Amino acid sequence: MKLIYTHENVMLVHSAKNILESYNIESVFKNEHSAPSGPNLGINNIFQELWLVRDEDYLRAREIIERELINPEPKAAWVCPQCKEENAGSFDFCWSCQTAKPS
Repeated sequence: MKLIYTHENVMLVHSAKNILESYNIESVFKNEHSAPSGPNLGINNIFQELWLVRDEDYLRAREIIERELINPEPKAAWVCPQCKEENAGSFDFCWSCQTAKPS
Protein backbone atom coordinates (compact mmCIF):
# COMPACT_ATOMS: atom_id res chain seq x y z
CA MET A 1 0.00 0.00 0.00
CA LYS A 2 1.18 3.51 -0.81
CA LEU A 3 0.11 6.83 0.67
CA ILE A 4 -1.47 8.92 -2.10
CA TYR A 5 -3.06 11.90 -0.32
CA THR A 6 -3.19 13.45 3.13
CA HIS A 7 -4.95 16.52 4.50
CA GLU A 8 -6.36 17.83 7.77
CA ASN A 9 -9.75 18.42 6.09
CA VAL A 10 -11.65 15.12 6.11
CA MET A 11 -13.95 16.30 3.29
CA LEU A 12 -11.03 16.79 0.90
CA VAL A 13 -9.74 13.30 1.62
CA HIS A 14 -13.22 11.87 1.03
CA SER A 15 -13.36 13.82 -2.25
CA ALA A 16 -10.03 12.31 -3.31
CA LYS A 17 -11.32 8.83 -2.42
CA ASN A 18 -14.53 9.38 -4.43
CA ILE A 19 -12.62 10.71 -7.42
CA LEU A 20 -10.28 7.71 -7.42
CA GLU A 21 -13.24 5.32 -7.08
CA SER A 22 -14.79 6.88 -10.20
CA TYR A 23 -11.63 5.71 -12.02
CA ASN A 24 -11.83 2.22 -10.44
CA ILE A 25 -8.84 2.85 -8.19
CA GLU A 26 -9.27 1.31 -4.74
CA SER A 27 -8.09 3.20 -1.68
CA VAL A 28 -8.29 2.97 2.10
CA PHE A 29 -8.98 5.86 4.48
CA LYS A 30 -6.70 6.08 7.54
CA ASN A 31 -7.06 8.28 10.66
CA GLU A 32 -10.60 9.29 9.72
CA HIS A 33 -11.75 9.52 13.32
CA SER A 34 -8.53 10.70 14.92
CA ALA A 35 -8.94 14.50 14.61
CA PRO A 36 -10.92 14.96 17.85
CA SER A 37 -8.29 12.94 19.72
CA GLY A 38 -5.35 14.56 17.95
CA PRO A 39 -3.66 16.07 21.00
CA ASN A 40 -3.69 12.69 22.72
CA LEU A 41 -2.42 10.79 19.67
CA GLY A 42 0.31 13.17 18.53
CA ILE A 43 0.49 15.58 15.61
CA ASN A 44 1.50 12.87 13.12
CA ASN A 45 -1.77 11.03 13.69
CA ILE A 46 -4.31 13.81 13.19
CA PHE A 47 -4.03 14.14 9.42
CA GLN A 48 -6.42 11.98 7.45
CA GLU A 49 -4.66 9.79 4.92
CA LEU A 50 -5.67 8.00 1.75
CA TRP A 51 -3.72 4.86 0.87
CA LEU A 52 -3.85 2.96 -2.41
CA VAL A 53 -4.70 -0.73 -2.26
CA ARG A 54 -2.56 -1.50 -5.34
CA ASP A 55 0.88 0.13 -5.56
CA GLU A 56 0.80 -0.06 -9.35
CA ASP A 57 -2.05 2.52 -9.39
CA TYR A 58 0.18 5.19 -7.80
CA LEU A 59 1.30 7.17 -10.88
CA ARG A 60 -2.17 7.19 -12.44
CA ALA A 61 -3.81 8.12 -9.11
CA ARG A 62 -1.29 10.92 -8.51
CA GLU A 63 -2.08 12.38 -11.93
CA ILE A 64 -5.84 12.14 -11.35
CA ILE A 65 -5.69 13.83 -7.93
CA GLU A 66 -3.45 16.59 -9.27
CA ARG A 67 -5.75 17.22 -12.25
CA GLU A 68 -9.11 16.98 -10.49
CA LEU A 69 -8.55 17.98 -6.85
CA ILE A 70 -5.36 19.96 -6.36
CA ASN A 71 -5.23 21.89 -9.61
CA PRO A 72 -8.57 21.50 -11.43
CA GLU A 73 -9.12 23.18 -14.75
CA PRO A 74 -11.73 25.94 -14.33
CA LYS A 75 -15.07 25.26 -16.00
CA ALA A 76 -16.76 27.99 -18.01
CA ALA A 77 -19.86 29.66 -16.61
CA TRP A 78 -23.13 28.78 -18.30
CA VAL A 79 -26.53 30.44 -18.74
CA CYS A 80 -29.64 28.54 -17.74
CA PRO A 81 -31.88 27.88 -20.74
CA GLN A 82 -34.98 28.11 -18.51
CA CYS A 83 -34.53 31.27 -16.41
CA LYS A 84 -31.48 32.85 -18.11
CA GLU A 85 -29.46 33.10 -14.88
CA GLU A 86 -25.69 32.78 -15.09
CA ASN A 87 -24.25 29.83 -13.17
CA ALA A 88 -20.72 28.94 -12.12
CA GLY A 89 -19.12 26.32 -14.35
CA SER A 90 -18.98 23.84 -11.48
CA PHE A 91 -22.77 23.88 -11.07
CA ASP A 92 -24.62 20.96 -12.67
CA PHE A 93 -27.99 22.58 -11.92
CA CYS A 94 -29.13 26.20 -12.06
CA TRP A 95 -28.87 27.84 -8.66
CA SER A 96 -32.12 29.71 -9.30
CA CYS A 97 -34.55 27.23 -10.85
CA GLN A 98 -32.71 23.87 -10.52
CA THR A 99 -32.79 23.19 -14.27
CA ALA A 100 -30.05 20.76 -15.31
CA LYS A 101 -27.00 22.16 -17.07
CA PRO A 102 -27.31 21.60 -20.82
CA SER A 103 -24.96 18.97 -22.20
